[in-house]
Amino acid sequence: MNRLYYLLILFICGLIGQTSAQTDTDKDGMPDEWEMTHNLNPFLAEDAWLDQDGDFVLNLFEYFLQSNPGDASTPQTIQVTPGEDLEKVLENAPDGVIVRIQEGSYPVNFTHTNSGGDLRLMVQGGWNQDFSQYDPCTYTTQLVDTNGFEWLNVIANDVNAYLMVEGLQMQHSTGISSGLSISMKNGQGAFVVNNCEITNSVFDGFSGAIDLFIQANATIDCWIVNTLVANNVATGIEIDASDSSVVNAHLYHNTVFNNKNEGSIISGGGLDASASGTGILDLEVINSIFFDNEESDVYLLGGSGGTVNLDISHSIVGVTESISNVLIMQGDNMSVENPKFIDAAGGNFSLQGDSPAVSKGLDLGLFGTTPDLGYINCTTLTTDVHVPTAIQGKVQLYPNPVQDYFNLALEMKEANPVDIRLFNNLGQQIKTWSEALLPTGKHRLAFDLPDINSGTYHLQIEVDGQSLFHKLVVH
Repeated sequence: MNRLYYLLILFICGLIGQTSAQTDTDKDGMPDEWEMTHNLNPFLAEDAWLDQDGDFVLNLFEYFLQSNPGDASTPQTIQVTPGEDLEKVLENAPDGVIVRIQEGSYPVNFTHTNSGGDLRLMVQGGWNQDFSQYDPCTYTTQLVDTNGFEWLNVIANDVNAYLMVEGLQMQHSTGISSGLSISMKNGQGAFVVNNCEITNSVFDGFSGAIDLFIQANATIDCWIVNTLVANNVATGIEIDASDSSVVNAHLYHNTVFNNKNEGSIISGGGLDASASGTGILDLEVINSIFFDNEESDVYLLGGSGGTVNLDISHSIVGVTESISNVLIMQGDNMSVENPKFIDAAGGNFSLQGDSPAVSKGLDLGLFGTTPDLGYINCTTLTTDVHVPTAIQGKVQLYPNPVQDYFNLALEMKEANPVDIRLFNNLGQQIKTWSEALLPTGKHRLAFDLPDINSGTYHLQIEVDGQSLFHKLVVH
């Protein structure tokens, strides 16, 4: 009897192990078993967007790259500087690597095809000249198309593909077939676009600035986060699931504005999401702005047996059009009002003070408890890699640019006093805040700004005699 009981316990544990390997309780893209193995919380979705080891690779990216989120020596990195052939570097990059790109302008037309086998690749712009500081706002990395093809394109037939793109600007290109795109058949993978800008470009044919074409039993998870797609001749974001494929797409904090048709170019609109041939597209849109795009801001089509499920909340959408087999679940804080950008035509997508998008967002663990809707331009990651040893990971500053207040999110490894000082561009100290003692653990601190002029300032955060600095832009 004891032996039978023991065998039963082993059998049940085996089932639990199999289930946990496949289960993602908090739906953050990282399976429970992997999260527990790497000391993450399977019940906290926000930890996908944290950087456990402070290496400027978010936990979600570490999962897709099959690296260790608790070990800053992983994943492997390749550094690219102006003058190097970025396209060749991408073609020869080994599996599971991050290609880090120094500030500057880079011509590139990169296409990965199935002949290259499976793909796990991250492309990350926004690094300074000696790769000691990461800040896409200060260190702009721009991709330039020169041959009328794509910036970054993956074609995966009968293989798996995981592509992550972060901190890049793509603009002022003409006649390209697509910007960031992935096409997949009979495989599985992920496609993540984070903190990017695609603006003022002309695309050819039916393509989108960001394009997913998934078919033939493929399954893919997609995140498009804090990205600006504006003033293009193209569909802003195009997602198609066909032939029994499954697409799970998550769109958080994006601004998709004034994408339109022109002349013979027949694509256009903000978000074009479709499913056919028993394909399934599950689409989640939160804290985003789709406005003033030609034809419609959000177009949904479930045809020929395909199904589109849209779960949308805390967003501004000007015009929505849906046709056949479309289920829309509309949550709180939805609006069709003009978001009131400061100067959209001039490229300034910061919100005016009376914008209906100010402080109307849902807390996703990205930009505070009551974030603004849309693209949060120049959100600062830690701009100094050498974070004080008493702090775990990076320090996040938001919102940025700021008007009346700002927040700091940090995690203390050990209890310590924290001093925060604000300096102007002349190096003059104009304000000091002191936290007598911050205990071990995670903290979100809110600070009111003094009455100061608009401009660029510098925030010093000092812990136990060690300091890091953030750039702070005040409107």
